[in-house]
This record gives sequence, structure tokens and C-alpha cells, in this order.
Amino acid sequence: MDLIRLNKKPLFINDFFSSFFENEFNNSISPKENIIENNNQFIIELLVPGIKKEDLSIDVEESKLIISHQVSNNENKEEVNYIKLGFNKSSFKREFDLSKKIDIANISASFDNGILSVKLPKKEIIKTITKIKIK
Repeated sequence: MDLIRLNKKPLFINDFFSSFFENEFNNSISPKENIIENNNQFIIELLVPGIKKEDLSIDVEESKLIISHQVSNNENKEEVNYIKLGFNKSSFKREFDLSKKIDIANISASFDNGILSVKLPKKEIIKTITKIKIK
């Protein structure tokens, strides 16, 4: 059985244009995430290599969890003549909607080897059942 390439353009043209558009028009990074749920909590893991934990910010505003990183203008002031610029330090802001199940007062975070883990414990929702008599 032969493999057939569905895209009829030569591979190097696709690679050139995709990397051009990625580099030229994507000035901010969006860290990749894992979202895990178990019986007691949700865990959000963000992949943020090369960023110090002191430079990350985690906030809860209304019903949103906001994780951000701001690059200061001072970091990029030095003029450097790059031959190839394969990566760029840039800011990001990620927002996650929080459900009423989340115990906001007990959210915690840890940082290890470029992975930020935010633990969102579930609170116990008390269900009330009221018996109604039929007349």
C-alpha cells in the first residue's frame, strides 16, 4: 500500500509559508494546557518553559481564573542582530471560567520544571430535598 499526500504542493513551500505566518502574525504565546478532573478537584497544568514563577500572576475576578505573564519593555531593549529568531519572549493572558462547584478560597498553585499547576478544589454542594404534599 502506498501513502498518498493529499496536499499537492511541494513540502518545502508549505513549511515556508506556515512558519512565515506563525512568526510574523503570532506575536503572543498561548501556553498549552492540560485540564484534569478527579473526585475532589480540577487541576489546570500550563506549560510555561523559560518563565520564572515570580513573573506569573494568578487572579480570580468574579467567576474567572486569570493566569498571566507580562514581559516588561526593559527586557527587550537591547538591540541584537538576530540571524534567525526562533522564539520570542512575549506576554500572555489565559482566562478560565469557574463553575459554582469551585471552592475559590482554597485554590492553590505550584510550579515545577516549567509547568504551572493550579489546583481548584471542589466544594460540596448540599442538595436539599423538600417533600411536597399533594392536596
